[in-house]
Amino acid sequence: MQETILVPLVMFGWIPIVMGIFYRFPPQRAIIIAFVVAFLFLPMASYHIEGIPSYTKMSATCFGVLLAALVFDAKGLTNLSFCPHPIDLPVIVFCFCPIFTAMANGPDLTTHDGVSWAFEQVTTWGLPYLIGRIYMGSFKGLRELAIALFLGGLVYVPLCLYEIRFSPQLHYFVYGFHPAAVDQQFRGGLYRPMVFMAHGLQVGLFMTATSLAGFWLWYTGSLRTVRNIPIMALLIPLWITTLLCQSGGALVFLAVGVASMLLGKMLKTRLILVGLLLIPPIYADLRMKQWDPKSLEQLAEVVAGPARAQSLEYRIENEQGITARALEHPWFGWGGYGRVFVMDEWGHCVFTPDSLWIITFGTYGIVGLASLMGLLIPVGVLLWRLPVGTWFNSAVAGAAISSMLMVFFAMDNLLNNMPNPIYLLGLGGIATLACSRSLKPLQAEMSKPAAIAHGNWQPASGF
Repeated sequence: MQETILVPLVMFGWIPIVMGIFYRFPPQRAIIIAFVVAFLFLPMASYHIEGIPSYTKMSATCFGVLLAALVFDAKGLTNLSFCPHPIDLPVIVFCFCPIFTAMANGPDLTTHDGVSWAFEQVTTWGLPYLIGRIYMGSFKGLRELAIALFLGGLVYVPLCLYEIRFSPQLHYFVYGFHPAAVDQQFRGGLYRPMVFMAHGLQVGLFMTATSLAGFWLWYTGSLRTVRNIPIMALLIPLWITTLLCQSGGALVFLAVGVASMLLGKMLKTRLILVGLLLIPPIYADLRMKQWDPKSLEQLAEVVAGPARAQSLEYRIENEQGITARALEHPWFGWGGYGRVFVMDEWGHCVFTPDSLWIITFGTYGIVGLASLMGLLIPVGVLLWRLPVGTWFNSAVAGAAISSMLMVFFAMDNLLNNMPNPIYLLGLGGIATLACSRSLKPLQAEMSKPAAIAHGNWQPASGF
């Protein structure tokens, strides 16, 4: 079956819809609605036009948000609420390092190649971060984002349950094609749902994120009810659905996230979060040095069984082959067009990359990988600047959730390659908080828990 007419209608009609959302809601809420709705419901379609970045549901959202902000909030957009800061260097380097990669690989690659890849990086990574820097740089904004994630998870519950029982078909029914192979989603007599995302693994991580967000909003007292429904009554079906998504890595993240937050509060220490923060860069550094993580394979077999351990072993073997090839061009990588791949005599890839870290290392080298890992710096700076106790304040719940989700997103990138602009939107807000010259206004915001704690979320008029 071919894609339905609904695909181009939705994709190219989304920008005017975003304009309408901005017309109806304040900019911060409009941005959150646009990003979450697009991520949850727009098709996994991509339109490639020579010379400009691929047109996807999230690039359409970014372009729509920027255009709507120019029309409805020109003062807020052009009179930037932040000043460029060294904390922004990792995302800047990550976005523009493809240009230097192309230069380092000349004449096989051209400046045009580098600029094209840089545009893609800017669209996928830079624009969500920039929008977050401008509009999400407050505890209130990050709380709104966390609530939107939680509500998005609730909306996905019946859709996930349908696909768990009857197989991932909703994207096919609505848009006429499957975003990924359905047989890859079959696990233990049930299916992993894909709904309107790229893969069951992406849905699993998203449902974990929403479950963690809902739990921490409830535990800190930042949110008690949604339209007068106790949040615990909503959390139970959300957590059950998350478990049924059967994404082992995401479930580990959920358990570790809850345990880390509870232990951090109990022991009044930031060391647990610091330890989690260091895992992605340390792992990537060890793997670049050809460390063979046999212990991880053995642990996976004990925790998840032989099948998952075999899957992890396959990924590691592929990483080792690609790493050896990548080390031939260590600093700026090989660039695109699959040049880092090892080919057999028939022109087929000998090693297939699954994880973002090895793709980045092979494509953009140490510079690109270091800047990717450097995206965690705003989280570390905010963690350092805020007193330990404030991380468990009800007003800071949104910032804590976005920080934890960014850490888990970085960990997931060690195994998978599924960018999520919602996490980058939150990261931009964290960066704005982290580099604020004075924390006194932030502490004043935290001193008003009555407006947030034990809160009942109600949609704005017309929401």
